[in-house]
Amino acid sequence: MPTDLDGSLEQDVRGNANDRNGGMRRQSTVVTKDDDSELSECECQTRQYPPWTGEIHGMSQALLSKSRKLRAFWWLVLFVCTSCGTATTVLVVIEYLQGPTATSTTIRLVSSLQLPAITVCPKVPDALDFDGLFDDMRTLMPEISNQTALDVVRFWLAGSGLENIDAINDYNRTYLDELSTVFNRWSEGYDPKSFFELMQTKHGYTCDELFYYCELGGKAKNCCTDMFRKRAVMRRGLCFQTLPNVNQTEADDIGRLVLLMKSPKSIISPQYNYTQPQIIIYVNDNFDYVLDFPRFYLYPNEWNRMHFTARLVELLEHPSDCTSEVGLIPLWLWWCL
Repeated sequence: MPTDLDGSLEQDVRGNANDRNGGMRRQSTVVTKDDDSELSECECQTRQYPPWTGEIHGMSQALLSKSRKLRAFWWLVLFVCTSCGTATTVLVVIEYLQGPTATSTTIRLVSSLQLPAITVCPKVPDALDFDGLFDDMRTLMPEISNQTALDVVRFWLAGSGLENIDAINDYNRTYLDELSTVFNRWSEGYDPKSFFELMQTKHGYTCDELFYYCELGGKAKNCCTDMFRKRAVMRRGLCFQTLPNVNQTEADDIGRLVLLMKSPKSIISPQYNYTQPQIIIYVNDNFDYVLDFPRFYLYPNEWNRMHFTARLVELLEHPSDCTSEVGLIPLWLWWCL
């Protein structure tokens, strides 16, 4: 029996030793297994760097480069970029400290304040005296019909670059050529600008046909002599604009400008019962030309109230940054046109 126990114990010990040896062999096999995929995966994972290294130009290349020449090159790039960025930042800070800026806001009460240029235009640029235009055409072309004369007026207004002449889109090429021939006979001897000014002066609507009543600062004013003047506006034709010397002399509503307007006629708009459907108001500074924006549309039989604020911005002159020369502006506009 003792001999059997010794034999069994010896077998168990050998078996455990074999198991350990086998386990060691299996473990060493896993560790030292010649598998390219596992080795490359381990190597790739060991060479990973924090994500922020990719945000700096050249940092990831400098860390991942295998040759010394590439590493030296990318570290040199990093050094140059860092040096340039630091130098630029220092120069900007020095320039800012040497030339400090300040903003001053001043509210001044004045006895008189110039109103903005208020330009009043009919929406459809056909507020004309058709009877006068028709008689003018018949002196040169006695055989012209009423409808043809009306179409020639449409052709003339649309050809002048004015808007809302929608009926001209329905004419075919043959009829447009006929209208062009009639218009050339009618405007013979005049260039387009002179002819437009002549017809607007002779047969255009007047100031009295547009304004009913004007009031400034609680005092009634003559709209046509004290308040408004004629002004040609791009795409709108003949309009009326406030004079440059129209000033507000009282505060708030006491010095307000009140305008009561009529609805001018529209000779080529039967869909609007031959009256203007809207009045367009342009609000600009007192420039030589009327800007197309901002604009407001007024409807008949409505009361409209507008409140304007004025702001003056004065910049401190700096010899190296500012110039009073405006000679290049017309040249630049000429190239744009």
